Amino acid sequence: MNLFQSRFILVLEKLTSFFLLNILWLIMCIPIITIFPATAAMFAVVRQWIRKEDSSNVFKPFFLYFKENFKQSFVIGVIWVILSYLIILNIRMLPTIESTALKSMMFPLLLIFCIFFVLTSLFLFPVLVHYKLPLTGVLRNAFLLSVSKLQVSLLCVLFVGAAMLLFFFYPLTILISFSLVSYFIYRICHKSFTDVDQKI
Repeated sequence: MNLFQSRFILVLEKLTSFFLLNILWLIMCIPIITIFPATAAMFAVVRQWIRKEDSSNVFKPFFLYFKENFKQSFVIGVIWVILSYLIILNIRMLPTIESTALKSMMFPLLLIFCIFFVLTSLFLFPVLVHYKLPLTGVLRNAFLLSVSKLQVSLLCVLFVGAAMLLFFFYPLTILISFSLVSYFIYRICHKSFTDVDQKI
């Protein structure tokens, strides 16, 4: 077997792992209430890959991390759903406000909150699976890292945006896009974690 063939097989194996992880995540998200635990498990698996740990099996570590992070990720999911609902509710109510002064004050505050919410969301799962922290610690560190590492946050936004655009034109990318995006997001965040850990 020549070098080209061995590299091709290696790439094919990696793509197969991403595909299986993505399909597993999609299946586990069908009940809806398990979306956050399934996402935490997916990020934990890609963390294992990035840390050069065993990547030969997808199913066993996925369900192990799913069970391990279920409670915390489920509670975070409930909080995030409530916050998302409040954001949407406020956005819908904004045009109905008659006072121009109040509207001009609420709009920038709501915009800033939305930006912080999105950026914190990007760091949420990487922080959850990388550090063993209580719920408040996960939320606090995700927020602080998203603000202090703005260049990383913006890069993550670009990855998510590119994936959404690709899905819009090629819907079949849904079969692999989620696992790939989680991999790239965690890889970027992992560098930030390493920098922070070295300073401690």
